[in-house]
Amino acid sequence: MIAFDIVVNDKKVCTAGVDSDYGMLTAILSWAKRDLSRLPADVRAEVPGEMLKMVVSGQRNLDGSDSENLQWTGCDLKPGDEIRIAIVDVDRVDAPASTEKVSPKYVKKKRSDMMLH
Repeated sequence: MIAFDIVVNDKKVCTAGVDSDYGMLTAILSWAKRDLSRLPADVRAEVPGEMLKMVVSGQRNLDGSDSENLQWTGCDLKPGDEIRIAIVDVDRVDAPASTEKVSPKYVKKKRSDMMLH
């Protein structure tokens, strides 16, 4: 199966891959800096002013129309970090750190909720 071999600062983080016929795999690097003074006071404590992180995640199809969200890592980064992502074809991958089953009804409700807000 196609997988991502993730290494940060010469330390292996994970080999992530989706062990089903259909699915998706992502490795995302994100930086964000927010002006916290523009947020309501009760939200400021929950939101970082600045963040730099990598998320390795995916989704696999299950029997029927259900799917499962997978996450291997959501690690914080800092300037100077070196990230290597090798695309590999392997028989086995590391187990995800977290999984969450998702039904079509859940997805439809989330989309509806997003449109209302």
